[in-house]
Amino acid sequence: RRIEMGAMQLDRLLTELKQDQKQGVNAENAFIENFKKYKNITELNREIVVDLIENIYVHEGNRITIHFKFQNEMQKALEFIESNTPA
Repeated sequence: RRIEMGAMQLDRLLTELKQDQKQGVNAENAFIENFKKYKNITELNREIVVDLIENIYVHEGNRITIHFKFQNEMQKALEFIESNTPA
């Protein structure tokens, strides 16, 4: 009985992971729409920064950290592409 329940949980988890992968490259995701909208930019303006960047940290020593909106979704899409691209 425990083995059957464990197998069912694994099947459910595998299904969820596959769905997450598919959603990572769904062309209707907001992050893809934003990046498509700004694909040919040559300079930043306020609108672009507001749409694409979550926050910017300026550290001592002139080091800057930028956290992009949709960063997790972008990482999932990149992982999906890498795992589905022949070597």
